[in-house]
Amino acid sequence: MEFPMPVFTEYIIRIVAISMASFHIYTSYFGTFYPYTQRSLPVMLALILTFLTIRARKDTSKDAPVPIYDWLLVALTIPAVGYITFNSDYLANRWPMTTTFAVTDLEMLFGVITTLLLLEATRRLLGWLLVIVAVVALLYTYLGEHLPILTLTHRGYSFEHMLDYIYLTDNGIWGVALGVAATYIVLFVIFGAFAEKAGVSEFFIDFSNSIAGHTKGGPAKVAIFSSALIGSVTGSTVANVYTTGQFTIPMMKRLGYKSSIAGAVEALASNGGQIMPPIMGAAAFILAAYSGVPYIDVAIASLIPALLYFGGLFWFIHLEAHKAGLEGIPAEDKPSLKKVLLRGGHLFSPLLALIGCLIYGFSPVRAAFYAIVFTVVISWVRKETRIGPKEFIEALELGARNSMLIIVTCATVGFVIGGFLITGLGLNASSAIISFSGGNFIAILFLVGLSCIVLGMGMNTVAAFLLVSVVGTPALTSQGIDPFVANMF
Repeated sequence: MEFPMPVFTEYIIRIVAISMASFHIYTSYFGTFYPYTQRSLPVMLALILTFLTIRARKDTSKDAPVPIYDWLLVALTIPAVGYITFNSDYLANRWPMTTTFAVTDLEMLFGVITTLLLLEATRRLLGWLLVIVAVVALLYTYLGEHLPILTLTHRGYSFEHMLDYIYLTDNGIWGVALGVAATYIVLFVIFGAFAEKAGVSEFFIDFSNSIAGHTKGGPAKVAIFSSALIGSVTGSTVANVYTTGQFTIPMMKRLGYKSSIAGAVEALASNGGQIMPPIMGAAAFILAAYSGVPYIDVAIASLIPALLYFGGLFWFIHLEAHKAGLEGIPAEDKPSLKKVLLRGGHLFSPLLALIGCLIYGFSPVRAAFYAIVFTVVISWVRKETRIGPKEFIEALELGARNSMLIIVTCATVGFVIGGFLITGLGLNASSAIISFSGGNFIAILFLVGLSCIVLGMGMNTVAAFLLVSVVGTPALTSQGIDPFVANMF
């Protein structure tokens, strides 16, 4: 059975998305709300967007009306997550897992519903792997006392206490990871959406073409340059592939690259955007919070690894082009650098403004706000790049839609982090790594690095980083490594 009003649904989706983006822009200037409100409201809106825009089955047409059961999930989301949003003061002052503030039947019901909603949204957005990890973490928290392995067993927690810790404290779903996402990361995603509406992506692609398009293997080098530039604004691999890939992949194939090579080059180049300052992937902001350092320090520390990454990729492309005899685009098709800069050179300025704000000492939140405002203002320099009311609304909607994955991932990872914290598994696992390695520093690095690679094969960067950091960072810091360096590793 399906809801028969798709036009109505489109309006609802747009209103929710615009509300979500507007909430973050408002709090970036006027100040954030109390943590529970600041973190839970974006989760509620992200869940609503997920259920209205991502179908339960992958083979369902995107244009199909929203089924009635998805509307039911939306109806359950509002009270279950809204309870946290509108009871921030109470939750901030209660003592968890005590008889004085015992979990009520209503809180138990909302906690179970919220858990199931998050797991279903994660399945739709990311697939089964993170869902399985989260379920295992919850089962371990509840049943881990019965495990026969001494190093894994814990004292045991009732279902009520487990739900209390996961749902009603800021150590589970509403933890630091979600706090960073709901305070900092979404704002930079919205900034990327405004930059895209101003035409920054097209300008960067033309700029890259004018510099490297005519050289040996030019289209692949254009993919590298443009992905590095666009990645420095969006910090999103998916957005990067979607933006640059539709131009660079056909161009590479047309000039003789194999389809597999063209796709691999674009995927690798777009991945590098996550570590390209000034705006990096979501994990960079969480890393800054976990390490206790300003975000600008993370950006500076990432510059050399980013340049090495793109430099190595560029050199590989250069050798591949010579080996296969691949040429660049014809000289007559290469855009003029002078004309490109005259037409869109002003679009460099929002990025420079953001860097200036961060260096000057503005918080990332305030820097992102000013960057968004500056992008809108500077876009009016030329008619082709102008952000009018229509483009402004579209940018808000795009920013919110691009934030769904990050918000839902950080909330779901809270099940795992909360389970690790309440049971002490994180410290036990770190001790196990040290014990297994015999205390050898190189062996510890190898084991932690291997964990990053294995988890990175099936999860997005945020989930993989959060899970490894809980176990790997204590193992590295126990060897005298600075927490910032350990998290960067």
